Amino acid sequence: MDLDKLEIGTEEKILRFVFQDSIKNEMNVAKQLFYKEMDQLNISDVMMVDFNDWLIYDYKMADEKTFIQKFFDMKNNELSDSEKLFIKEKCQSYLSIYELKELQGDFGIFEDIFMKNEVRLKSSDFEQMKEHDLIFSRIISISEEYKAIGEITYIPEMLKKTIERNVVVKYQENKEKYKFVSWKDFLRENSFLLYKYVAIIGDLINREVEDEEEYDVWQSVYLIKDMNKIKDIFEKEKNILLEFKENKMSCFNLFEDEELLANIVVDDNRLEIECDSKEMRTEVKEKIEKKLGELIHHYKDETIKFEDLI
Repeated sequence: MDLDKLEIGTEEKILRFVFQDSIKNEMNVAKQLFYKEMDQLNISDVMMVDFNDWLIYDYKMADEKTFIQKFFDMKNNELSDSEKLFIKEKCQSYLSIYELKELQGDFGIFEDIFMKNEVRLKSSDFEQMKEHDLIFSRIISISEEYKAIGEITYIPEMLKKTIERNVVVKYQENKEKYKFVSWKDFLRENSFLLYKYVAIIGDLINREVEDEEEYDVWQSVYLIKDMNKIKDIFEKEKNILLEFKENKMSCFNLFEDEELLANIVVDDNRLEIECDSKEMRTEVKEKIEKKLGELIHHYKDETIKFEDLI
């Protein structure tokens, strides 16, 4: 199945449908909402979100349907079987951030940094990327093939933690409010939130950063003897949540009053704390040292500077 050809063909049909006169009023409502949100999120001109992309996939009309869902309902009989399959997948798509884990021949293995699922994309589409760089995109699966659709924003590895921490906090707040919300539902319903945090990329790439300390990471490293005992203690704490496991490594988030204080990585004989400020690191160190006592031995404190990251 030629996914590139399908994307171009279906996109043209959807845009013709969206811009027809009969739904002009709905378009005006969508535009007003879009630019209002852009102003509130303070997204710079260099990182202006693609309005058409947001309009097709994310904007919901009064009946709670997106434009692409409405198009599929009304034009279903005019579509080929391959177009139907392709558009069905598009209807279920959502924006997320993917990390390039490794290159395998003609393919790149990407992992969703929130949901942790892996996708396999043609590496020819990402020739300039290095392992651990990120993309902000919408990815669909068709006949065991994966395809990034719409706009793709490239994100340097150094910004992963900044974006991840902020989005995790919002997800936890949302989960407290709506209980059993899944990551997929959260991402699908909060595209503007992702746009907000990805917007830093445009500022970093297109202008000098005025406050470089905003992107510094304050880190503390401890040596440990019993990794499993420490993990057991963390997993029993209400304000420490397991983010993900990978082989021996476990990554936790430390919260206080719904505020994310630090990322904590436990791996083999090391425990690392990462914070966004020196003051926060001091506070977190006191909490962790009091909780773990003789299970940890302080090794060093360091600040990973913005200029070192890039």
